[in-house]
Amino acid sequence: MTSKASKDPSDPRKRSRISEDLVIEGDLESRGIVEFGGVINGNVTADTLVVTQTGQLNGGVQAAHVEIKGQLTGTVHAQNVTINPAATVAADINYDRLSVASGAAVQGNWKSGAPRTQTG
Repeated sequence: MTSKASKDPSDPRKRSRISEDLVIEGDLESRGIVEFGGVINGNVTADTLVVTQTGQLNGGVQAAHVEIKGQLTGTVHAQNVTINPAATVAADINYDRLSVASGAAVQGNWKSGAPRTQTG
């Protein structure tokens, strides 16, 4: 998954951007796209989650699409998971499609066949 499709002006999903100076203690829920570079200590439910290079997520994720460029510790339930080269992931991941780039630091349990998610 790449972020290109989500920047399409005809895409009806709303994009929420969280800057790198923000820390969230608690759960976050969105029907659209969540892109963050700060810290979230809690669970995230969204259609699409993008953890930027400065982003840190400590908690659970339930989303259709997840792209990790930063750090994620916890659990992931998603149809499509993309882990980019600079990412650091320590998580149990349930997925339908998984892409791990060379250079990514990953550990945890991986299970194909994620349950279908509904975020809308």
